[in-house]
Amino acid sequence: LWDVDGNELNVGQGECQALILPFTIGCNDSEALNYNPDADGCIEDDPVDFSCCEYEGNQVTLSFGTVDEDSGTMEILMDSSEDVYGFQFDITGVTISNFEAGSIVPSDWMVSASNFRVLGFSLMGTYIPAGSGTLGTLTYEAEEGDICFEEGVMSGADGVSLTVGYGDCLGEGECDDIDADGICDDIDDCI
Repeated sequence: LWDVDGNELNVGQGECQALILPFTIGCNDSEALNYNPDADGCIEDDPVDFSCCEYEGNQVTLSFGTVDEDSGTMEILMDSSEDVYGFQFDITGVTISNFEAGSIVPSDWMVSASNFRVLGFSLMGTYIPAGSGTLGTLTYEAEEGDICFEEGVMSGADGVSLTVGYGDCLGEGECDDIDADGICDDIDDCI
């Protein structure tokens, strides 16, 4: 290097600086529908957070099991392809007075329900293994309209959000069908 008069300059070496590239937010799970090979993760500086990733089908499905209208109880069933570390969901058309954990819920879990919401998690880090079974039984008082799941939130390992789907609602459209021919008894000529 030379100055403007053509004199050679003595140049020393300084410290190297690391090149810091910006964190690109997006889904970096190659199995997801919205995979972005240029993404670094869903949350800045956390390359293993897949909460913004979308997958084919649902990772968790909630549905209704046995319903006993006389005693006001119903089973809540869960089918999951992933381990579940916490859950929360709402049920419309009922007022919930109690929720008793089912056979798939570890014994250290805290579960609660009030009005329309059910919540469950562990302070010990235990989880519900992937699979199917009875999540719990709730005691309820029926209100007007269909009984449906909504606002389901399921957490996987490291708090990753799992996709949630729902089985059929209960209520309108259901009917007695004593001879199991798929025709409601009130219009069935062959009971």
